[in-house]
Amino acid sequence: MQNFLITLILFILSLFMNAQIASVEPSTNSVQVGFLGIWVNNETKLTNSVALRAELGVDSALWGGTHYTRTGYLFTQYLL
Repeated sequence: MQNFLITLILFILSLFMNAQIASVEPSTNSVQVGFLGIWVNNETKLTNSVALRAELGVDSALWGGTHYTRTGYLFTQYLL
């Protein structure tokens, strides 16, 4: 019963809380570099609240161990 009351109170309080007004920036480009890949992405403003994100990158994978006869690697394109 106590968990239900706490959940109900938090739910009712969340109805009265407001975050800042969000808007979309005109256009942003970025590059992300990770341990096994690199990605370039672009976000384009469609409306004040909607953005289109395009992403292109290269992912890689390494495998090996006792279940494989040898160690291998793979590079593949990534388009989103």
